[in-house]
Amino acid sequence: MGERASAGQRPAAYPAMVGNSWNRSVQIDIVAINWQSQALLLGECTWGADEVDRQVVGELIEQKAPKRIGVPRSCQMDETLPPPREHAQAYALTFPGAYEEHPWGETVVKVNKKVFLFVNGAIAPEDGVSLSVKLPRTGADLLEMPFAEPMGYGMGKHGWVTLLLMRDDHTPLELLEAWIDESYRAVAPKRRVAELEALRGNPAQ
Repeated sequence: MGERASAGQRPAAYPAMVGNSWNRSVQIDIVAINWQSQALLLGECTWGADEVDRQVVGELIEQKAPKRIGVPRSCQMDETLPPPREHAQAYALTFPGAYEEHPWGETVVKVNKKVFLFVNGAIAPEDGVSLSVKLPRTGADLLEMPFAEPMGYGMGKHGWVTLLLMRDDHTPLELLEAWIDESYRAVAPKRRVAELEALRGNPAQ
């Protein structure tokens, strides 16, 4: 990658998304994802007031050099996994107060009479899913991806994103769940979000 970059060429593994991931137990300074190659780069940033000598640089290179790891089982193709549509609907219904309705011949999942997941019927369930979720936090970055677009009917202006996820794309189910989770939190009342945190063992402070 370094050789291609120095030659003014776009690296073969150029990331499609770059950001960070922080929560109560894990802090990752840099997270870069390349969807085509299914490559994931995790990085660490450190700083200090002192000059860095060659020994420190050598230690950092030895300890932090990129390592190739196997693709997590959850990211590999597994014919035993449910289709994305089936999984999305089933997962959404596990949230506190969630229930399903079928207006306009479509499927929606609501909480407190508000939709947090639209499941569109334009794609055969066995082939994939077209779904819409409200993503106020990650939506802007996600819209850079070819499978994402602002939801129609003016909903895109309010943070709603439509995702076209084909089964052959092998989108990790953890990502699908994370999008649904974010949408639920954006729509659900605070007491329902508190219930969710309690169920997951993270009671509100």
